Amino acid sequence: MRIPPTARALLHEYHRRQTHLDKRPAHLTETAAEQIRGELIGLRGAVGIALGEKVGEGADKAAAQLYTRWRDSGDAAAAACTCETCTPGGLA
Repeated sequence: MRIPPTARALLHEYHRRQTHLDKRPAHLTETAAEQIRGELIGLRGAVGIALGEKVGEGADKAAAQLYTRWRDSGDAAAAACTCETCTPGGLA
């Protein structure tokens, strides 16, 4: 899947944070989860802007669609986070 380098880097970070939220370890407080949700909103906007969209005019939607296609293509596996939250015993 061809994705501009900046958008790809942002997708990797989006995926890492989404993984943290999805795994939701016991030590992740609701406040921390809300912070991650806010970060995801910002990252989606940044991905959309990297794709040439404007905030409020499709950036979020374009980013969400790209993320879904990218994740479903299998490319997201290479972006898997290896921190202890995502993989017990992983690299921090």
